[in-house]
Amino acid sequence: MRGRISIGLLALSVMTAFAAEDYTQWTSYREITVNTTSSGANVAGNVTNFPVLVRLTNADSAHGSNVLAGALAGGADIRFADSTGANPLAYQIERWTASAAEIWVKVPTVVGNGNTKIRMYWGKSGAADSSKGGRVFQASDGYVGVWHMGDASGIDPRPNAVTGAPPATPSNDAGAFGGGSYVVRQGVIGLADTIRGGGTRNAPVAGSDYFNLGNTPGATSSPFDGANTYAGYSDFSTGFTYSFWVRPGTAAGNYTYMLELSNGSNAADNIQFFRPTTATTFRYENTNGGASGGLVSTATGTFVVGTWQYMTVTVGTGATPAVVIYKNGVSSVTGTSNQPLANILRANAWIGKSNYGGDFYFTGAFDEPEIHNVTRSADWVKLSYETQKTGATCVALGSTISLPPMNLVYHPNPAVYTVGYAVPANTPTVSGLVTRYSVSPSLPTGLSLDTLTGVITGTPTSATAVAGYLVTASNSQGSDTETVRITVNASLVAPTNLSYTVSSAVYGVGTAITPNNPTVTGTVTTYSVNPTLPPGLSISASTGVISGTPTAVAAAANYTVTASNSAGNTTAVLNITVIAPPTNLTYSTPSANYAVNQAITANSPTVTGTVTSWSVSPALPAGLSLNGASGVITGTPTSITASKSYTVTAANAAGSTTVSITINVYGPPSGLFYSVNPATYNQNQAIAPNTPSVTGTITRWSVSPALPTGLVLDTLTGIISGTPTTSTTSYADFTVTASNAAGSTTAILTMWVISTTAIAREPESFAIRMSGASPVSFNIPEGASQVNVSILDMWGRTVWSRNFETAKMGGVRQISWNGIASNGQKASAGVYMVRVNILGVNRSSSVIEHKINYTP
Repeated sequence: MRGRISIGLLALSVMTAFAAEDYTQWTSYREITVNTTSSGANVAGNVTNFPVLVRLTNADSAHGSNVLAGALAGGADIRFADSTGANPLAYQIERWTASAAEIWVKVPTVVGNGNTKIRMYWGKSGAADSSKGGRVFQASDGYVGVWHMGDASGIDPRPNAVTGAPPATPSNDAGAFGGGSYVVRQGVIGLADTIRGGGTRNAPVAGSDYFNLGNTPGATSSPFDGANTYAGYSDFSTGFTYSFWVRPGTAAGNYTYMLELSNGSNAADNIQFFRPTTATTFRYENTNGGASGGLVSTATGTFVVGTWQYMTVTVGTGATPAVVIYKNGVSSVTGTSNQPLANILRANAWIGKSNYGGDFYFTGAFDEPEIHNVTRSADWVKLSYETQKTGATCVALGSTISLPPMNLVYHPNPAVYTVGYAVPANTPTVSGLVTRYSVSPSLPTGLSLDTLTGVITGTPTSATAVAGYLVTASNSQGSDTETVRITVNASLVAPTNLSYTVSSAVYGVGTAITPNNPTVTGTVTTYSVNPTLPPGLSISASTGVISGTPTAVAAAANYTVTASNSAGNTTAVLNITVIAPPTNLTYSTPSANYAVNQAITANSPTVTGTVTSWSVSPALPAGLSLNGASGVITGTPTSITASKSYTVTAANAAGSTTVSITINVYGPPSGLFYSVNPATYNQNQAIAPNTPSVTGTITRWSVSPALPTGLVLDTLTGIISGTPTTSTTSYADFTVTASNAAGSTTAILTMWVISTTAIAREPESFAIRMSGASPVSFNIPEGASQVNVSILDMWGRTVWSRNFETAKMGGVRQISWNGIASNGQKASAGVYMVRVNILGVNRSSSVIEHKINYTP
């Protein structure tokens, strides 16, 4: 192969690692330029691992009409590479139609204040689609969720481009999503999704649409809590970014949400971006537990109703992270949060719905929402807007370049023919588009070269000594050549050197085989085979090609093919096996729970039949791998992954069989607390079971020191129950530990068992009166000698607690709480439980509980 013409361009410094292809086999490419100078995106700094949006339309060639028309259906043969064409780039086709296409390409480095060039190839018959969102939007690059929206219809989930992350599922708390009027709106990039809005979380209406970003459907009754267990929304210690295109409608009421990541109801570990009133303002807030980190709000008029705009909020790291809200790539407001984002599992993950019972559902359309666990730079945000906006010009297509032909090969070469015998067509293989074939010198008399296909055919009429003939394949960009050596004998000579493309073949029952072609030196008048080929296969007596569709299983056996003429023969031995598809695939552990950072026990398959390849979809959790030869799953999981189904495929030439296995990768448990803490019990009276709440998988529960006699901790559930038979003199602390293979978490449970003999009666005068306004006041009832007052939040955690002896209070009969928690921080507004333990002068006791709506 000689005489090639190729064009070299500047290479990018960092490449995306996945299987390379030989792009010389594609017929055409266009150079794409990302312009970040002042005449383009106007971005000063470099941006790495950036998803560049490439748009194609059928408007004209400048916008890619020839690519849409020339590529395979669905863009299956589209490929992207660096500026040299040597290194492939990951890409995802969001949409491909006859009139338009949107494609995301991961570019390792987009240089600031300059031009970055990549290539887009097309024109490869039979190419398989290589589009994959998980290669573009990788978790290792900081992506948590990327939803293109509008890429599914009705209530079908909108896929997440991040591998293993949950989709955006259309939901409605008052009926079917969108009802009969739901439509997919034309978005900024491809299609978008519309939600109608109206109604509140606690009182939804027919239009109360939203998107559930969790991996589990939410509750179907008020207050419609979420049930997400996907851990990706938990840890933002490395930063947080939320970006999206939004076309706001007229708000149905105050507080409509464009993102809510939280727990329970109201203020509970929230990360939220919302519209606080019906005015045109955006606001960001986070809470840890119920404590707010402060509000960062844009000015009124930041957004325009009925118009698409690109919004981004970024949150930094540290104790008081910086917060920036951008509109259309430009900072609108900067501020700080007085606390970092809590690392906690968030069960509520929504677009369009609030955590607060009285807040309204959002009205408007969304496109391209993205959640990141890194703080994206101002350059990243600006480049995103400039490359995505309608009419963007900073990403431009260059002229179309047809590749020169390459890798021209003839087979057989050398070729030996005989006067008077028609030669088998000698067909070339070549990469790239060929517009013309030529040969020099002329072929032996009687032979000819097809100038369009390059095929050599004919019947030689005179003997010719061995000679070389230079065949040239060319197009406007260059050419490639191959010297074909041809001998024409005057009479038949015994053929020699018989061989086949595949000498040892495994075929499948019911699957047509790829024709197995012979190569031989000399003229062959007949081909034969012994013994007879397996049922369904046959050999052509004139060409020697073996073809067909096997109809029955056949054990491996040798078959001798003979190529002969009147002067003699030559033989080749083929080994052929015919197998059936594998069946009955199972795994030793079909439902597996693994601890993060702990090596797993090998999960081995059993299967009936021969397997030649193993695969799994989607990709296994990070750190786990499937052996392509044995199907065994091994490794050490490196990240927490919610329970998910994975389809393993065992295949051979005849077909395949599949099985679904479930894998859950859990981390150490966290957030342990008990429903009643502190707890006051009466001796010899059965207690109400005290149930724990905890995040994560628990395999064992324990407590130290031992609980009071008669009380037990269930080591499987952590529930404390029983009847205490001995009393304690006062409150005592007990450490409960919830553990699994990845680690453990603890909670201090405070408990007091009051003696039965000390309880004479319960005074009727024991009563409590209080208000919810600050400060909260408690009236001590007559007959009380000692009082313990505890304030608990909605999670059962003690906010404030005090013990009082009335004899030392100088006649004061009222206690006040000023709203300051025991840790010195001011308590936020919300629902609290007041628990009062009262001991009378005659040692009788009472426990009173009362809910208050506290207002600072």
